[in-house]
Amino acid sequence: MTNEKSSNRLLTRSNSFLGLLLIIGIAIAINSLVAPMSSFRADLTEEKLYTLSEGSLDMLKELQTPTTLKLYFSKGPETPMPLKQYAQRINDLLREYENHGNGKIIVETYNPKPDSDEEEWAQKYGLASQGGGMFGGDAFYLGLVGVAGTKEAAIPFIAPNIEPQLEYTLTRLIHEVNIEKRSQVGILSALPVMGTAPQQNFMMQQPQQPPQPKWTFVTELERQYDVREIPADSKSIPDDLDALLVVHPKGISEETVYAIDQYVVKGGRLIAFVDPMCLTDMQANPPSPYGGPPQMASDLNRLTSSWGFTLESTKLAADPKATTQIAGPGNQPENSPVWLSIRKNQLDKEDIAMSSLELVMLPFGGYFDGAATNGITATPLMFGSDASGSVPKMTVLMGGQSALNSLLEDPAKPYALRLQGKFNSAFPEGLPNAETPAADLAHQNDASEEGLVVLVSDADMLADNFTVRRTQMMGQVIAQPFNDNLNFVLNLAEQATGSQALIGLRSRGIYERPFHKVQELERIAQAKFQAEELQMQQKLQEAQQRITALQSNKSQDQQFILSPEQEAELEKFQDEVFQTRRALKDVRKNLRADIEALGLKIKLLNMAGVPLLVAIFGIVRGLRRKNNYNK
Repeated sequence: MTNEKSSNRLLTRSNSFLGLLLIIGIAIAINSLVAPMSSFRADLTEEKLYTLSEGSLDMLKELQTPTTLKLYFSKGPETPMPLKQYAQRINDLLREYENHGNGKIIVETYNPKPDSDEEEWAQKYGLASQGGGMFGGDAFYLGLVGVAGTKEAAIPFIAPNIEPQLEYTLTRLIHEVNIEKRSQVGILSALPVMGTAPQQNFMMQQPQQPPQPKWTFVTELERQYDVREIPADSKSIPDDLDALLVVHPKGISEETVYAIDQYVVKGGRLIAFVDPMCLTDMQANPPSPYGGPPQMASDLNRLTSSWGFTLESTKLAADPKATTQIAGPGNQPENSPVWLSIRKNQLDKEDIAMSSLELVMLPFGGYFDGAATNGITATPLMFGSDASGSVPKMTVLMGGQSALNSLLEDPAKPYALRLQGKFNSAFPEGLPNAETPAADLAHQNDASEEGLVVLVSDADMLADNFTVRRTQMMGQVIAQPFNDNLNFVLNLAEQATGSQALIGLRSRGIYERPFHKVQELERIAQAKFQAEELQMQQKLQEAQQRITALQSNKSQDQQFILSPEQEAELEKFQDEVFQTRRALKDVRKNLRADIEALGLKIKLLNMAGVPLLVAIFGIVRGLRRKNNYNK
């Protein structure tokens, strides 16, 4: 009997040992099968927020130079929790670039602690620190540096509000450090956008006219690009231009239109600002009392009609839902339906060039009519509301109410649109009336590669009068934008001068899913913080008043000497500042403690909740099986 028990015990142990070996073998086999898939990543977000677009993937395939992306992010306790989560999402997206970069993308992360080597490098790269200030607290960083060979570029601070454009921003940075030279931008215009030299009118014995500066949008473009003026009577457009801006092409010859046509056919990028009623032109060239009405309209219909769109030059766009208050007849304020203020709901917010804009102003602009043809893709960037339409140009001189009375409703017409595709020539037979045959002129009829055309139905929107206010500050004239017109043209130029990948990128979805409990804690803390700050400012003002009162009672020769009363006041005030700073620090500390405690509870719930549910399920199922067995 004893031998039999020993044999059974030995058999049981052997089976257990063999079972353990079998489990280890299965684990090894599974590990061997899964190892090659260790780099596999799945994007389970609803909007595929971590999946790179085809444009970014195509750009990564073309990279020749290894590019290092250095993410500088402060991970200290002073950094707000939402910013930590945002930084993690940035890092996750950067890893997608690294995974698809075929070894050409290297991602490095650094924690620039105060007074560390990492912080010194962050400052050398020009990254912008955030936080700190008069109430204490360490500054934090969230910036990105791209390095490829000897070229480097940086995003000083990756603000959370650009998250929908995050992929575009990262792809643009990679493209910027991999191009060999600055992009070339040409400007062709009938307006003095490049400024004017001093002029003397000898016939009328008038004083010399002062020079006019370049328009602000030109000086802003010159910060990033090599800007070249293209004469308005040009017979050819340089092939090395990365983008061509045409602004109010009034009266240009057919030879110049043909030159623009050939530039686009060869894959050039064109941004055209045409205008049915250019106020800036009228101001620069006032009508002569002996002549007829001035010609203030411009268009490129000779080209755009072959792509399916034309500008209606006898009418203006009108929109009762996009009015702007201006001075009307008798200098009385009125809401003008033809001086358009285009806001978010009339902008294509999915487009990278438009997604960050809040207000674009079009003074007496037009609209485009038609539909894209010949395989060209048209994307409206700005468009009318459901109440928009058009009015005859002459009615605008009678005031806003007259324009409304003559409004012809034709809603949702595009005020600006992007055309993409292969643009065949609008001159299939070559330049008309040319003395040299088209074959000898190197005429190209069929597009060799895809091009880009952006059409905007207003040119006044670029003029300084309608984009910036100039103020004097410390002896310098500062131009301060009062709308997003400058950002609009700069965004278009940035997109047009980039790679084809950048043109195709769209705005992405929102990563953040709001945690309402945390937001409520932050609101409570912010209200308390502001109350403490206001109290401190009040104490500062009261102390300053007391010190001033004491100063006024002193003699002239004691004005720069602190009296005992003033020293006591200063000491009291410094103590109050110290106590207030401590209170503010406690507010931040308590807020972080509450958020961390809430986070710990959620982690414990996630870690223990599911196993607990499984255990309860197993116990219940076991009891039920036992009851069924006993029955």
